[in-house]
Amino acid sequence: MQNSRLDESQLLKTLVSALRRAQAFQVAIALVTRSGLKLVIGEISACLARGGSGEILIGVDMPTEPEAIRWLLNLSGEYPETFAVKRFSSASAHIFHPKLWSFTLKSGRRLAVVGSSNLTGGGLLGNYEANVLMDSPQSVSQVADHFDEPFAGGRAKQIGERWLATYRDIFAERQRSEAAVRKLRQRVRKLEETAPVTKPIPRRIAGHSFAFTGKIPEWPRLKMLYPTIRRLRGTPSTNVSGIKSAECLAHGDIMGGRNSTRKRREARRLGVEVINQDQFLTILEREEGLQRRASRPSVKKRRMR
Repeated sequence: MQNSRLDESQLLKTLVSALRRAQAFQVAIALVTRSGLKLVIGEISACLARGGSGEILIGVDMPTEPEAIRWLLNLSGEYPETFAVKRFSSASAHIFHPKLWSFTLKSGRRLAVVGSSNLTGGGLLGNYEANVLMDSPQSVSQVADHFDEPFAGGRAKQIGERWLATYRDIFAERQRSEAAVRKLRQRVRKLEETAPVTKPIPRRIAGHSFAFTGKIPEWPRLKMLYPTIRRLRGTPSTNVSGIKSAECLAHGDIMGGRNSTRKRREARRLGVEVINQDQFLTILEREEGLQRRASRPSVKKRRMR
């Protein structure tokens, strides 16, 4: 296998599978929340319970949750000889930002996952992330070395009760500031710049053709998406060559890899607008509403009955 890309639907399954087979694990992670930790803490605990060992180095430059730290400390209290948790104390001009997992399996095989995902619910399940699974000995060894140096270095600190109590107070202040940042982020997301396109985006499904790339969660193409488009009297384009007849290319939030890239490049070449899944679902909902209204009998017809 050597190295392979993990899409958003594969990352959590890969980590859980590796933890279930692991004899030892190492994790360096910039941000930890309860929503992310609860997705893997059962497997971490099970690994330790069967005699495995683990080390986790967490960052606090980003808003790691105090309760997530408490969960890890409680686990280290249960397994003081085999599980260690430390925090990284960054230099003033830097932040701690790694996201890496290293596993030694019971078979002796070694794996590593490196990428952009923090140990959060969004990082493991919902965000747009880029992660790579490695199993080549040289690559995995380099990842393990990259963990060992900071974990055993001068900036790795033990986490005591007094420190955690003070951190809770600072975290509460930080959350108030984060609320303002979230509002600004929403304003940025709403910014639009209209660019001229060769083919305008349809406002309806009926009478229009759509191509798709990536995956739209809960909308499998063959079983649900394509039949729905046809039921609403639209035309789905089902391959790369069909993009030339499509009026837009809907890009699902679950990235589709190389085939998805080919479709996007073809759309750009042909001047076909690429829309996101929210834009497509808005068109779909509008069409469903229009067809429901069209199917109702008018007031005059109801009176005649």
